[in-house]
Amino acid sequence: MMSRFLCRRLANRDDSGFAMLTVLLAMVILTLLGSVLLANGLSALPLARHQQDFNAALGAAEAGVDDYIARLNQNYNYATSPDSNTAFTSFVPVAAGSPSSYTYAVDSSQLAATGGITLSVTGQTGKVTRTVRVGLRPYGFLDALSQTDYNIVDPALFPLPGLSVDQTLAACKYHAWGPGPGPGGRGPSTACAGLLNYWVTGNVLDGPMQSNDDYYLCGKPQFLDTVDSGDPSAAGAPYWMNPSGGCGGDAPVFKKGVPNGQHLITLPPSGKVLQSKTTPGILGTGCLYTGPTAITITGATMTVLSPDTKLTNVNCVGTNVPLPVNRTIYVQDIPGIGDPNFGICMITVTWNADACDKGNAYIRGTLSDDLTIVADNNIILTGNVTYDSFTATGPRRVLGLIATNSVLVNHPVTQTGCAAGTADSAGWCNVTGTVAFGSDNYAVPLINPTINAAMLSLQHSFSVLNFDKGLTTGLGAVRLTGSVAGLFMDTEGVFGAGGALIHGYDVNYAYDNRLRNGGLVPPNFLDPAATFWHRISFTDCSSGATLRSC
Repeated sequence: MMSRFLCRRLANRDDSGFAMLTVLLAMVILTLLGSVLLANGLSALPLARHQQDFNAALGAAEAGVDDYIARLNQNYNYATSPDSNTAFTSFVPVAAGSPSSYTYAVDSSQLAATGGITLSVTGQTGKVTRTVRVGLRPYGFLDALSQTDYNIVDPALFPLPGLSVDQTLAACKYHAWGPGPGPGGRGPSTACAGLLNYWVTGNVLDGPMQSNDDYYLCGKPQFLDTVDSGDPSAAGAPYWMNPSGGCGGDAPVFKKGVPNGQHLITLPPSGKVLQSKTTPGILGTGCLYTGPTAITITGATMTVLSPDTKLTNVNCVGTNVPLPVNRTIYVQDIPGIGDPNFGICMITVTWNADACDKGNAYIRGTLSDDLTIVADNNIILTGNVTYDSFTATGPRRVLGLIATNSVLVNHPVTQTGCAAGTADSAGWCNVTGTVAFGSDNYAVPLINPTINAAMLSLQHSFSVLNFDKGLTTGLGAVRLTGSVAGLFMDTEGVFGAGGALIHGYDVNYAYDNRLRNGGLVPPNFLDPAATFWHRISFTDCSSGATLRSC
């Protein structure tokens, strides 16, 4: 009995010692683990601080980019005539008391050749620096799918009832954000409600948008690229409105963010500066035409009918003549006495009620090269205007159309001889058959007119002729791949509630991305009279890079 008791006591004593040893070992391990974790945590603090400064340095560099662009937009020539800004020679704080600063340098050596400059900015926070390199260019007429000054229908095409065009302009030609006769002393008069030009449900705009005005939107139009407004007030956001209501809820889709404000451009008054490119003689290697001129493009040749042209360069008039050497065409009004092209009209009737002495260009065909056509008056598209391909190889394929007044899709209408069921409520029907121009004939109406071009209307707009008349049956949509810019917003048709088409054509627009950032430019194309600078490229240089190594 005794021996068993002693054995049990000894066994119990051995278990207690082992348990104590286990506890001590666990305490040692936990202590060591805590020390390791503490050491790791303390060692990570500098890394976290470095990462924080690394991010802040990039923010400082971005602030330097914004500062330079702001100065550039205040002074268009700042790239070549800078002031004594100390950021060119040393680091300056992002803001008073900020631990972050920036310095920058500008390379304007390619400005004359490409129209762009390169800005390098180094941001610094603590001991960390980051450098970015940004390409900048002035915003041009080719940088957006659609550019407008005023988002209203051109009063010359649709004056208010009982008012002249000039009276309509006096009531309606106002930016929505600016002083005017409208409610609260801003914008167009309330009488102009019918001229406010809306993007509506069903409109899909696949390209960047720019307007000096705020946007009028109804329902759910879709904007797949950037949208910019010239509204100068940050308080003007979101830079769009629907004064009329009645759309069943407005929910526009902005795929790349809500519109940005404070971006203005100014159109030149005419394209007259380009006429010298076509003056007969060695310096003017383009083609100058006088009065109404019909041009049918076939690849790299053209057939031209211009009865009022008396003097131009060789190989400019006739059948299948080559495109002009400098790829530039100018159609002028019949000039005054003393000019070699002075004379009386050979064609006394034109399709759109213009005087017969006006420089109108009637254009159609397929282009396999590059060409710019400028008109003193209007450009009328009498058929599809397309490229033979959009491939990057082979000859350049780009067409520029510049009208001092309007670029128009031909859509003649009549109130006589309308077949049963083809007229609208006012008795207007679409002209069928052909319309004669001299010895040439043009089939009308255009079905799904297709346009590959960069179009610019300096004093009016791109529009469908007689967009507010006739039935829409079978007309389809204006299908544009390119860009369109004008004083007033383009007008293809009249739309009712919910985007239903009542007159004219529907809209199917896509931006020609080859035009973006100066990638492809029609010959001798115009630039804005005044514009703003914007980014076209951005490079985040390696960590710790400086202005010299980026």
